[in-house]
Amino acid sequence: MDWFRDHVGVGMAGALAAAFEKYESVPPALLSPLTQKQTSWSLLPSMKQFIRLLDTEAYHNLSTDYCKNYFNPNTPNDPHVAYYSYGAKATFPSWSVFNLSSQWIKEKEGINDGLVSVESAQWGTYIKTLEADHWDLNGQRYRWRYAKPFIDKSKFDTIDFYMELATRLYQQGH
Repeated sequence: MDWFRDHVGVGMAGALAAAFEKYESVPPALLSPLTQKQTSWSLLPSMKQFIRLLDTEAYHNLSTDYCKNYFNPNTPNDPHVAYYSYGAKATFPSWSVFNLSSQWIKEKEGINDGLVSVESAQWGTYIKTLEADHWDLNGQRYRWRYAKPFIDKSKFDTIDFYMELATRLYQQGH
């Protein structure tokens, strides 16, 4: 989400809300730099409006800063809960929606699924790194992937993955 926040502007709603809470006694005139979206793209006004419609605090809550500085310190592990995690890695063609974000994440944190690095995905007992992109993990697919099988190079089977995960949990006694 850091890449989308920094380059597209998604995830700014939560950042602005946090900034206003933190500095509620500061005069609004001094906060104006915080209220301006900082993007490296020169987006069309219609695209900026579209992004603002989709933006919610949830995207801000997925940023590295939020997780490291707020969520993790305020959400300690429960000793009665077993934590397991998986990571994923994928490569993307230049026209893919994940190509730019994947490259940016790779430079900062290494291999990734287009949105989350393998390093960042590790929590508790790390099981393995899957060959899949972020949408594969959620069972979401581009519609045209099915229409043009030569484009869909993914061999990831979402149902098999979740069956394997459920079997592992059962075998562990959960």
